[in-house]
Amino acid sequence: MTSIIWAILALLPPFAPTGEPNPPPSMNGVWVQKLVQTSVANIPVIGDVESKTVSFLRMNVTQEGDTVTIQAEPCWVKIDSEIEQVKTVIPAEMLDAIGTYQLRGKIRAKGDVWEFYQPPTVAVLGAKLKQAWTERLPVDPKDPRVVDADKDGKPGVTVRIFGIMDGEIYLVQRSWSELTGTFVSDDKVRGLVRWRTSQSILDATRGPLKDDPGAKPHPDARKSTFELTRVDQKTTCKDVIINRKTLFQN
Repeated sequence: MTSIIWAILALLPPFAPTGEPNPPPSMNGVWVQKLVQTSVANIPVIGDVESKTVSFLRMNVTQEGDTVTIQAEPCWVKIDSEIEQVKTVIPAEMLDAIGTYQLRGKIRAKGDVWEFYQPPTVAVLGAKLKQAWTERLPVDPKDPRVVDADKDGKPGVTVRIFGIMDGEIYLVQRSWSELTGTFVSDDKVRGLVRWRTSQSILDATRGPLKDDPGAKPHPDARKSTFELTRVDQKTTCKDVIINRKTLFQN
């Protein structure tokens, strides 16, 4: 139940060691982002359980100077947990509810390499808040701020649980992320992501599912990472899903 990840950077950027970076790379075009967010939740009786949320975005990027504007489209997300008997599924309707959204980033020099930086950006699913960063999340499904974001007739957004206990959870979620990475070539960026997620469970089909396990980012920041790779302009989300296992092999 964690939102919608990595090893410590050991990169050798292909820039001449002049003390100053080459001209900034151009990010104009279509990119795919792989995001890995690793969390820990305390489960009664079991104890701390580690989960990994892996998501893929298709990104249409335009650049002016050192500023990039990104039209981001979520394509695929999967949550893997140490508890094999429980499977959390993010329905396609939830990704549709997120839809295409805009992000901004910076390309900045750091020593003799170039960095990609995306400042903290907040997103709220399942409710309309006047103050997205600070307003308290709804706890009552009848709260007028709650919306049926995925249009399934249930409050908030729906997450499905399978395994020891099958059911659905209806929740409101607020999340933010901040990305800092290094250009390892003109077509690839690798780095770390800082993130936080908070959520309010409005209701569930079974009583025990109403308890929020309180997942938090893994204390080892190297386990939450991102990677960007440039792809053909015609690449669609369907293409990303089909090729997700090979897009980031190099």
